[in-house]
Amino acid sequence: MATQVPFKEGYLTTPLSPLEDFRLKGTKCKDCGCVVLGKSTNCINCTSENVVEHVFSKTGKIHSYTFIRSCPPPPYPKESFKPFPAGWVETDDGLMLISEITNCTYEELDFGKKVELVCDKGWTDEKGNDVIMYKFKLIK
Repeated sequence: MATQVPFKEGYLTTPLSPLEDFRLKGTKCKDCGCVVLGKSTNCINCTSENVVEHVFSKTGKIHSYTFIRSCPPPPYPKESFKPFPAGWVETDDGLMLISEITNCTYEELDFGKKVELVCDKGWTDEKGNDVIMYKFKLIK
């Protein structure tokens, strides 16, 4: 079995196994409540240094959606690209991010639909590692 590595250090809880237990992590400002993916020493909203590490909710909703027909930039591998539905997702605790939406067809997507965080192998890196990427699946 290949070694599993996160798509970017500091964005996922560890260990990555079992995959169903992982979560997105980031920073929350204790002064204004702003949340961001990844580690930060200052709030991007109010510039406060009163920030703490935060593990995000696994559920959220779709604010907007589209169908990605062009390959994302590297490190996403062009050779394995297949068009996919994507959404502007807000987690239940306020993190806004763009993500692939799985477990659905484009026609099933709609504003306000509930989604749940899942992880999956995104690609294999140059060292043969399975790069683990976050996605959200439509809750049906």
